[in-house]
Amino acid sequence: MIRFSILLLLVFIACSDDEQYNGANNNTSFCNNDVLVIISDGETCDVESNFLICEILEIEEFQFLDPEAFEWAPDICNYAVGDKIVFRNQGNRTAFEVVENGNYISKERIHLSCNENYEHTTLICQQNEVIYVSFLNELLGEDTLTLALRTMTLSYNGQTPGEKRNIINLWQDRSNSNIRNFWLRHFIGDDYYEQILQTYHEDIILSGTTYKDVVGYEYGAHIHADPDYKYYLQKDVGILGFEVDGKLWLRE
Repeated sequence: MIRFSILLLLVFIACSDDEQYNGANNNTSFCNNDVLVIISDGETCDVESNFLICEILEIEEFQFLDPEAFEWAPDICNYAVGDKIVFRNQGNRTAFEVVENGNYISKERIHLSCNENYEHTTLICQQNEVIYVSFLNELLGEDTLTLALRTMTLSYNGQTPGEKRNIINLWQDRSNSNIRNFWLRHFIGDDYYEQILQTYHEDIILSGTTYKDVVGYEYGAHIHADPDYKYYLQKDVGILGFEVDGKLWLRE
């Protein structure tokens, strides 16, 4: 969490003082922030001609999250540092405590493979809304769990960028390392698909109760090991529950 905060601070310092978005004068974000800071990745589309670059596209308008994106994190706008999500296992309780949150515009340059030549690159410069919240929990040790929503354009046709996508991410940073324990990513509006360690459930029974529209993610010491951790994310709820060493904790 500290590493992420320092990175954001350094990038923000590198931006000019007027790199802010005033939501009161234009379209506002779903979270109704008056001002969103613009954080740049330091890259630019003003590059010299290069035979390895086949297209350079720039999206000038800000790309905001659509309201339906918040179906998978309905309370993400309301968290403040120190807030807690309480979970229960029989008569025991534990909590995810908010240690960091943010809502900003990410000014970034995306690299894509060219449609005609996958060895060459297309650049799309864009300005995308991001909102995130990070938690700590004693059962997870020093590893920070982050839930994030963001927008991004990841396709193009000729000189026309594709539609923006709303994305939900859930990941856990490994303490004192640049490695993540896991990273769940999905484009909102698409059907969920099964992949290694990730599952989607129209219905799932947890501790005797049936829950609908749940995404599960699990991981262990390695891909073939029994999972030590499981996480459950539910539509219209957000983080529903988690398991540590076989013990299930469900949101109150």
